[in-house]
Amino acid sequence: MARNNYQYSRHTTMQKKRRARRALLLVGFIILIGLLIFGAVKLFKKPAENEPPKDTTSSSSTTTTTAYSTTTTTAPPTTTTTVNDAEKEKRSSYKICIDPGHGYDDPGAVSDLSGGLYEKDVNLFVALALRDKLEAMGFTVIMTRDSDVPPSTIVPSKTGLKKLSLTDRCNIANSSACDLFVSLHCDSCEVESINGCCIYYYIDNSPYIAKYAEFVLNSLKAILPDQDYTVEGNTRAKSYQVCRNVTMPSILIEMGFITGNKDAVDFASEQWRQDFAQGIADGILAFYEAYGS
Repeated sequence: MARNNYQYSRHTTMQKKRRARRALLLVGFIILIGLLIFGAVKLFKKPAENEPPKDTTSSSSTTTTTAYSTTTTTAPPTTTTTVNDAEKEKRSSYKICIDPGHGYDDPGAVSDLSGGLYEKDVNLFVALALRDKLEAMGFTVIMTRDSDVPPSTIVPSKTGLKKLSLTDRCNIANSSACDLFVSLHCDSCEVESINGCCIYYYIDNSPYIAKYAEFVLNSLKAILPDQDYTVEGNTRAKSYQVCRNVTMPSILIEMGFITGNKDAVDFASEQWRQDFAQGIADGILAFYEAYGS
């Protein structure tokens, strides 16, 4: 009986030890799992902690994207600073002629995209926006047309259409003794996937003409970096009368393809038109400060 009691006591002690070991193992396992979970949480949170803090200040813009559409409500970015009266007076003697291509009975290129677009309307909208921005900078602006209502002085062409001839456009700029000329157009193509802006100039127009095109190009890229751009100062520009037959540095800007699946969306956006006008204005200001002042 004593042996049995001893064996029973020893057996009980061993069971207690086994239970204690199992308890310790369980506690260790739980601690290990907890450490793994804690490490994982820290690991996944780390990138967020390195992100810059969100700007919670109020803004007049409701979107900051550069993918423009007809519903974009972003306020147009502007790099124009306040101009004092003395600088405005100085700039007022510098004249810029803006030529919105086509107009009146001449619609220019036409597109069925974005609800239907007429080149003459896009050209005029950007031209008027550009005029306002340049005048705010202090420059004097001459427009070849400032509406789509033909004046009574317009003589119908042989086909009976009332439109502003290329000779008339050049004469307006030359007779006003303008310092710069910019003609605004929209290109067209049968292939909808073709998009992009091109700035044309006639290489013999002025010794500064390439710089003029370059300044405008760089300013447009700064405001609308997602658009494709090219600059062409070659023989094709010779076919553009407004590049050849004016007495001041002149560029013709094909702002994009009105038939392009991307450009047509941009053209339908007032936001994009304002931005494009701002890019040209900034480029003209940069050219003026480098060569005209």
